[in-house]
Formats: sequence, C-alpha cells, structure tokens
Amino acid sequence: YYAAMLRHNYIWMPAMVMHRRAVLNETGGFDTAADHSGDFEFHLRVTRSHPVHYHGQTVAEYRMHGTQTSHKADLMLKNTLAVYRLQREYIRGSGQRRKAYKEGLKFFRHLYGEQLVGKIRTQSRTAGERQRMAEGALLLLRHCPKVFLYHLYRKLYCTVFRIKEQEQDKLPSEILP
Repeated sequence: YYAAMLRHNYIWMPAMVMHRRAVLNETGGFDTAADHSGDFEFHLRVTRSHPVHYHGQTVAEYRMHGTQTSHKADLMLKNTLAVYRLQREYIRGSGQRRKAYKEGLKFFRHLYGEQLVGKIRTQSRTAGERQRMAEGALLLLRHCPKVFLYHLYRKLYCTVFRIKEQEQDKLPSEILP
C-alpha cells in the first residue's frame, strides 16, 4: 500500500476515505504543520503500517474551482516535495519503495511543473505579473529542471524556426529533448 501511495497519490481528497479511530490515534492523525499536502503526508504514514481497502463505489464528489489550493502549482510543488523528503528514511533498504519513490517524484514534478508552466505563460502576458512569473520560473528550474529545460528548448526552437505559439503542439516529438 505504501509503495503504491508513493508512486501516485490515489487518494485525491480526504472525503474519499473513512479512517478507523484506532489508526488515527496510532499514527498521530493529520499533521497540521504539513500545510497544503498534509492529507498526502498522513496517508503515506497510514499506508506504511496499515492496509487500505478500495471498494469501487463513489463516496464523494469533488467540486473544482479556481481558488483551490490544488490549483496553486507553486504551493503544491513545494509542499509535495517536502512530503517526499520526509519519506527518505522509510525507503532505505527496499528496492521496491525506492523505485516507487522515484516514480512518484517524477510524476509530481511533471504534474505540478507543467501546471506551473501554464501559470507562467499566463503571467507573461500581464505586465503586473512579471515578478511572479520570474519566481515561478526559478521554482521550476530548482525543482523541475527537466520540465524547465524542455519548455526552454521548445521555445527556442519555435523562435529560431518562427513557429507560432498555436502551432507548437504540432511539433514532432523528435525535436524535443
């Protein structure tokens, strides 16, 4: 259960889960200091020592709106990577856990990195947002260098060959690193 949770957070919102009180007490419950990824951190703690059962029935629906924390790629990236750093001591000595850890890091760096790129593109069109755009680019370079380099290369390629933004999605994948 733990390796699967490391690989991909399959519990996207807390309302999807019913917890036993004994498990909450034993694991210490939700860590309020874990900011925007506290539920993910808690579920990782639980799955390290307890089984998880999936029954396939809808128990909750997720309402999406633009002000949700999960739409704030910069916060989610920083906080999710902080949760992964906490897991380092629990993956030692287990090839399966180490592999799942690496896959999860790659997944979340790509997920939030791409979302951050979209946010940066939007901010680049707004004069007052240039500072946030620069901060986002630095965050991307620090935590998701492959995503940063991919989009930098793509932008340079399109500039050199004068490919319009709306045509970029038609680029052959061979030109991309």
